[in-house]
Amino acid sequence: MKKFTFSLLILIIGFITNLNAQTPLLPYGQDTSEPWSAKYFYAKNNGETPPADWFAADFDDSAWGTIEGPIATTGTLSYSATEWKDLYSSYWLRRQFELDETTFSKKVKLILKITHDDGYEVYLNGILIHSNTDYMFPSDSKNIYITHRLSKYLKKGKNVIAVKISDTRGGVAFIDFGLSCSPFRELNISVTTPGAMGDSILAKVENFTDVDGLILSGSLNGSDFENIQTRLTNLREIDMTNVNMLSIPNRFFYKRHLLDKIELPSQLSSIGNEAFYECNSLTNITFPKNLKTIGDNAFYDCNSLEEIILPEGLISIGKYCFYSCDNNKYLKLPSTLNNITDFSFYYNKSLQKIDFSEGLINIYNHAFCKCESLSSLKFPSSLYYLGDNVFSYNKSLTEISFNEGLYKMHDNAFTNCTSLLEVTLPSTLAIINASPFDYCDNLTKVTCLSIEPPYMTDQIPYGCSMEGRELYVPAISINTYKQSVGWDKFQTIKPIDHLPQNITVLTDLHLTLPENIPDDYKPYVRLISDKKSTSYEQYGRLTVNGEGTLSMSHFRMKWDPNYLYDYSRNSICYTSLINNSHLRADSVTTDLFTRNDRWTFISFPFDVKISDIKTTSEGATNWIIRKYDGKARANGSAHDTWVKMTNDSILKAGVGYILQSSRYTNNNNRQAFSGFLMKAINNSNKNNLFRTEDITVPLNEYLSEFSHNRSWNLIGNPYPSFFDTRFMEYEAPITVWNQRNNTYEAYSPIDDAYILCPGEAFFVQRPVNQESITFNLDGRQTTRDARTIEEQLGTRAAFASRSVVNLSISDGNVSDRTRIVINDEANMDYESDKDASKFMSLENSIPQIYSSANGVDFAINERPMNDGDVQLSIRIGAEGIHTITLNESAINIVYLEDNYQNKITAMMPGDEYAFTSEEGIFSDRFILHLNPNFSGIGSILDSDAPADDSYYTIDGIKVANPTAPGIYIRNNKKIIIKK
Repeated sequence: MKKFTFSLLILIIGFITNLNAQTPLLPYGQDTSEPWSAKYFYAKNNGETPPADWFAADFDDSAWGTIEGPIATTGTLSYSATEWKDLYSSYWLRRQFELDETTFSKKVKLILKITHDDGYEVYLNGILIHSNTDYMFPSDSKNIYITHRLSKYLKKGKNVIAVKISDTRGGVAFIDFGLSCSPFRELNISVTTPGAMGDSILAKVENFTDVDGLILSGSLNGSDFENIQTRLTNLREIDMTNVNMLSIPNRFFYKRHLLDKIELPSQLSSIGNEAFYECNSLTNITFPKNLKTIGDNAFYDCNSLEEIILPEGLISIGKYCFYSCDNNKYLKLPSTLNNITDFSFYYNKSLQKIDFSEGLINIYNHAFCKCESLSSLKFPSSLYYLGDNVFSYNKSLTEISFNEGLYKMHDNAFTNCTSLLEVTLPSTLAIINASPFDYCDNLTKVTCLSIEPPYMTDQIPYGCSMEGRELYVPAISINTYKQSVGWDKFQTIKPIDHLPQNITVLTDLHLTLPENIPDDYKPYVRLISDKKSTSYEQYGRLTVNGEGTLSMSHFRMKWDPNYLYDYSRNSICYTSLINNSHLRADSVTTDLFTRNDRWTFISFPFDVKISDIKTTSEGATNWIIRKYDGKARANGSAHDTWVKMTNDSILKAGVGYILQSSRYTNNNNRQAFSGFLMKAINNSNKNNLFRTEDITVPLNEYLSEFSHNRSWNLIGNPYPSFFDTRFMEYEAPITVWNQRNNTYEAYSPIDDAYILCPGEAFFVQRPVNQESITFNLDGRQTTRDARTIEEQLGTRAAFASRSVVNLSISDGNVSDRTRIVINDEANMDYESDKDASKFMSLENSIPQIYSSANGVDFAINERPMNDGDVQLSIRIGAEGIHTITLNESAINIVYLEDNYQNKITAMMPGDEYAFTSEEGIFSDRFILHLNPNFSGIGSILDSDAPADDSYYTIDGIKVANPTAPGIYIRNNKKIIIKK
């Protein structure tokens, strides 16, 4: 038998109390207590059945018998004409009625009234208009309102109602049905005074429920809205074209099952949540051109809608917006709609075609789940993301055309799409998480065009045997796929002669270029980051080897000092490139993300024009870039060293700069970070990014009266990778910016394994006898973890005895550090190849610690032992408790003297000294004694260790009240008593 679905309904079921004056067309026996006549076919269930087209209007039923109804088992209905023959049986009934010109017009209402046992189907001129599998009580009945839109199925003259009724439960069986018509009451109301609509209507009818149609114009208020929502409950049609209305309120036509036709206000811009929830009679709706938003559940279960054409200009639709519109066959989406929300078109089971527009970016979870009639999909090039279960259980789906540009598919995106035989995944696809094709039993061929295997943790298809399934990948990557989680589950992996136009790198990818790369092959290469299935961002790292030459149309990286601010300073927060082959690009850009209201020290391997810098974050971004003036410092203008760059300025390759940003969204909320797109100028420096040799950076010389102000340069890491500063041909200290602590830190290539980030700018002071720094190619690496090397390159450590002492100061939130190096080959005077002048934080609130001597403030003070006394200076930003920590020391015990407290504290690595201080700079409070023979007077510093107030000598002998000068232990602290 020909099958139809309930979603084809263009009728509505409802119980009413006022049917107005009804004219019978087919008598209903319970109303008339008179029999009606029908042609019939009868059979036991699972027995003989009539021809398949038994319900058609032109079906020849002359061979059928004639029966009188109602039909019922004895005593079931108040009136019946024929006894139901046998239980567990079915009747097929056909009744004819005539429609004249008046009745045929839309100005009448047709009502089908029915009472039935168990399951039934009702057809009008061959079209299924209602079905039900539930039973009714004999005393109940249903009124089925036939909308005027059924005119395409009705005919002037003879019409046929065909009914199949089955008894499936036994006990009783019955059927009675009839058809009647009543007048259609339509009013034309112009509202000149908001709130007057109700009075205008009641001037023409006795009750609001008498109104079937309403043509409305003018301006409405809350009182009018309430009348429409709660009193005009029998409305079948409403024309609001000329109503001055920008927004349809929430639940405005909630569950208005009779509403068959609506013309929306022409100036309408928004439709509220659940505005047309379960308006089951709506078969079509034309959206006005000014519409911008549609709310959650707005057309939920409008199961008679036949097509949905959303207007250009629409920017958002709510979750569950068109959920269970199961008669919808066609969907057209506008280019202005970037996102399709969760469950938006779930269970549109008759949907056969979707016209996506360019501009669509994201389709979220379950949006098109259980759209069982969809057979093909073609995505726009703008599509970026497909959510969880987004097209799952679409069992008719046989063809998917994925776009280049698709980046991520979530778990179960196409679960149980059992008609899929093969898919081709685009080269831009980077993440598919667990598996997007669960239980796609017939999917036997998968082609993945991505050079890097998309991140996956299970297999394609999940939940199925992998026997007989084949994977096809670019030949250049076949070994990588065979060693990648998930992809290695394919028993057969074959190469294809394909070079994708997009190469997206999210993992640690090693790529070997063959010699035979075509000259005209120019891919777009992106190094990106994503959290994948973790809580932290993962950053792409690309190492290129081989003899081939790759010419790229575009090369793009991501540098993220903002993320570095949030997490460990050893985190990989930058994408990186190590090139050991032959690369070039027509265009080079870097995505830079900075922490707002903090300085970012940045340098590019290429030139950037400031006017070409684009902001990429939402809202208004304010920013400034400054350049360091080493000449000004050399001339003694220490407070005028930062020079503001202008819009016409060019950021030179290899030169360091500082950038600070702030950003606010439209609601004036202050944001934590800002994004920038940095584009390389198309000149000879553009391809510096791909250099494969040691890089020498010249250092400017600026003569100065004072050696600590001489020849300071702000330069940058010249490689697009992390770089180990131990591989610089440079032994003097460097000074870097600690963004998190908002302060400068000095490091020595001899003593430290400091790893530069890609694009990180840092200060160096040109030694008298060195004109440049060479960055050795071997210093490149893809992480910020320090490698173990057998010996430090170019170091003085081989011929000098050096003792390093590191201290820090903290206010409990941020800290600063300083270093003293005892080297008998050094001088007490400042030496630019050994010492580092202290750069003070630009924020006065940040505590600072440094050593001072001869008018110079040191971050690193390399000096001979001499008397071993080092003057420590501190800058306190706010009154409170601070701690000085001995972080590391090559000297077993050092002594910190606090002149303000008259205390001398012996300290070993890890020990802290807590003190209270007012705001200010204090250069006379602390002295650090490094000489092992040091002795002096002092008092006892209490320890935080478990109390043991007894005194012990160094030899462990307990003494009652020590009076002799010397070193004692009390409460696990070494203390000194002097005369």
